[in-house]
Amino acid sequence: MLRQPSKIAHFLTIDSPQYRARDKPWYTLGHGIVLVYIGIAILTSVVHYLTLRAENGRRDRGLRDEIIDGVNDNGMLIYQRYGWSRIDSFTRNTGDPETVERLARLNGRFATVEDAKREKGDNWSGYRYIL
Repeated sequence: MLRQPSKIAHFLTIDSPQYRARDKPWYTLGHGIVLVYIGIAILTSVVHYLTLRAENGRRDRGLRDEIIDGVNDNGMLIYQRYGWSRIDSFTRNTGDPETVERLARLNGRFATVEDAKREKGDNWSGYRYIL
């Protein structure tokens, strides 16, 4: 996935007429355009990497955790795993139904982990992007 911008830059470089015969032998225009494409590819790759890393961090902190009925529906598992100081947008009372409902509204409520995986796909909280 991170190589996709460089593939696009490569495609654009080959298909555009930047190497003109009148620019021989240095081809400054052509080389300049290629360098711009490479710069764009590097920049978009870095932005993509940082975005995926930030998303992995949110998932590690539990901000994307779903509510699984019978597993963490009282919030205790989330409290034990992450501690409420790390999820500062929720209250400290682990049995608070309002906290559990807020998590359910944000991330979903599912009967089983398999249901959450199937319905959310790559957005499932247990999935991590490989960087």
